[in-house]
Amino acid sequence: MPQDPFEVVRRIEHTLISSGRPISINKIAKKTGFHYNTVKRYVRLMDEIQELPKLEVIRGEGTTLVRLERDLSKLPEEEQMKIIKTHFPDMTQEDKILIELMERGITSEEKAIRMSKSEIIEKLIRLKRLKETIDGRVYLTELGYGIAWGAKKIYG
Repeated sequence: MPQDPFEVVRRIEHTLISSGRPISINKIAKKTGFHYNTVKRYVRLMDEIQELPKLEVIRGEGTTLVRLERDLSKLPEEEQMKIIKTHFPDMTQEDKILIELMERGITSEEKAIRMSKSEIIEKLIRLKRLKETIDGRVYLTELGYGIAWGAKKIYG
């Protein structure tokens, strides 16, 4: 009788997690009750899936779209920048604020400054690009600094 693939993967995964250490395919088969060949095939499949680009599933009204996410970090830097500029041709207001704070060295609580609480500043705080101090001043987070550095490199 054919096995439900999700159930096979879940039970193999559960066995591996509960073992807490490397375990043979033979032991996995005994613990899960699946045939040795079934376990061997699924372990190989699980291993190969890890090497694939991440699958993105976009559910819409009446349709589901599927695509592979591209890992830009594996492309040469020049290619990465070309792709980013194609999709984001202009620097955003958020980028401009982050770059300005980076250039001014506003990167710690001690160096935090007061900024008017615009929607953009609230958004940057919510997205953890900026951090707000108890007294309402803001400064760049490590993530915000990284984004500012990348935007400056891309847009100049």
